[in-house]
Amino acid sequence: MNLPNALTISRLVAIPPLMFLVLARFDYHDQIAAAVFVVFSLTDTMDGQLARRRGSVSDLGKFLDPLADKLFVLSVLIVLVQEELVAAWVVVVIFSRELLITLLRTVAASQGRVLAAAPLGKTKTVTQVVAVTLLILQRPYPELGLPAALAVGFAVVFTLSSGVDYLWRWRHVLLPGGTAASAAAVAPSGGAPGAESPVDPRAAALGKLLEDGRLTLSVAESCTGGLLAAIITDQPGSSAYFLGGVVAYSDEAKRTQLGVPSDLLERHGAVS
Repeated sequence: MNLPNALTISRLVAIPPLMFLVLARFDYHDQIAAAVFVVFSLTDTMDGQLARRRGSVSDLGKFLDPLADKLFVLSVLIVLVQEELVAAWVVVVIFSRELLITLLRTVAASQGRVLAAAPLGKTKTVTQVVAVTLLILQRPYPELGLPAALAVGFAVVFTLSSGVDYLWRWRHVLLPGGTAASAAAVAPSGGAPGAESPVDPRAAALGKLLEDGRLTLSVAESCTGGLLAAIITDQPGSSAYFLGGVVAYSDEAKRTQLGVPSDLLERHGAVS
């Protein structure tokens, strides 16, 4: 087992001891529980980064990482409900959102699509971690009651808004006839503009080559306007090898963002 997967599994292993610490009754048990929760929450960012840097992204990791994230937070929240430190409806809201997005990801995967992480989703995770930490600490430190309540409010808002954001961005997954720009399909092999097209076999072959060789890829585009990145990221599991891309139309953007030498642009023109 590689290190990233071990970090992911550590969150699952930490759930029973963490629940025990919240329920226990000995000196500083809440403080210890909060510290354990924060430490293992940090592994959520570490495992993915390590997997990409080391080229050790695996199917097991792709399956376990989101599962561990959801179980880790929800299990602690359930215990906090039992301890009457948070209202039950908060857990219902968070659980419903996670279940809905999981179903959306499943439908997208059946269509050969991958739901990329969105900024609101990352913010949602941060607000949940902060809220749970303050909820645990408000028992030994009653003065944290108001900050904890505010943090829960922010967590609920971002949980709902990130769920709506995912549904809006990927509504074409549930409604194939959607007209959103994000739903526009690329026909790399010559299909009609806007028509649904199968996953490009050339991009799939490229993805397999990169995964097998534990390589990563970035793209810099000009006149293609991001189409190459769109085709690549349409592959299931592309986050394992695709680091990102830059679309630079103007010479100035190519100089400042991509570091293209001025003399090269002068010799070959804008598209180079």
